[in-house]
Amino acid sequence: MLSNKRLISVGLIFLASTGSTFGATFYATTNATASQKDLGSPPDPHSASGAAPVAVASHNAWANVVTSPYRPDTTISVDAQSSANAAADFGLLRVSAVQSLKAQTANPQSWISNDDGAWAEASAEARVTDSLVIRAAGIADGTPGSLTGAISVSGSTVGTITGDNSEQYGWRLMAQLGWGGLDLVHYINGSGSSVPVNGATYSDGGLYTITTFFYFGVPMNLRLDATASTRGHALCSFLQACTNIQSFSADLSHTITWQGISVTDGNGHAVQNFTAWNATNDFNYASAVPEPSKGMLLGIGLAALLVFVDRRRVTR
Repeated sequence: MLSNKRLISVGLIFLASTGSTFGATFYATTNATASQKDLGSPPDPHSASGAAPVAVASHNAWANVVTSPYRPDTTISVDAQSSANAAADFGLLRVSAVQSLKAQTANPQSWISNDDGAWAEASAEARVTDSLVIRAAGIADGTPGSLTGAISVSGSTVGTITGDNSEQYGWRLMAQLGWGGLDLVHYINGSGSSVPVNGATYSDGGLYTITTFFYFGVPMNLRLDATASTRGHALCSFLQACTNIQSFSADLSHTITWQGISVTDGNGHAVQNFTAWNATNDFNYASAVPEPSKGMLLGIGLAALLVFVDRRRVTR
């Protein structure tokens, strides 16, 4: 179940229109920050792109204890951690963002700041652009037809929030295939209410389809773009007792996948034997994507483990 007060935005964009063929390109980028107001670890951005599938990961951590100049036994301790993972493959995207925050006062009897606390952000984006051509035996190039493409979104979000925290979350799926389109969103603002974005239809994930017309033998451009992000802070004041804890993950690495195409000819008859190869014959979009390679799964798993790698700095 998606939980409250977090920002996870997920966008998935398919652009398919007539045009020239070109080879697939892949792109993935991540960043993670952790801080206490103006103090914190440097951002940890990573990106990769090219003609082969890519995967990247970022992680960050910050811990600090601030002591009141008036009372050495009055302190605020903060702990912030964040991580992000992104991967792009043929017809498959994986994105996730994770963060945890804690702010706690000890003997709160003296004032330094009324908004000391833990802050963190994590973001991930994965994108693939490609082109495809649908062909079938006995059907001449240029013949009109109709197709339905399917997209699956699978993942989970888990969170725990106590005390004075401020977060938002949501995910979005936008799809355009030829002259067909789809716009789905799940977005929760800081007050916990669900709000569609730009008139999009509210949704909670699953399997979605787009139906449009096309021409056999004519190239179509394809673009997939997924993003996940989290951001928030847990605040404390030296003037009051405080234990604020926040932990959550926006995990859409389960995945966003292309689920194949069904085709009918100009007379509305189902076409059973057809192909939808990309320009370099690396992938046939007529079928659902196969299981990801063991290497990619291992890479994502190892990246996820890095979320709690200790990169903390402790100052007083």
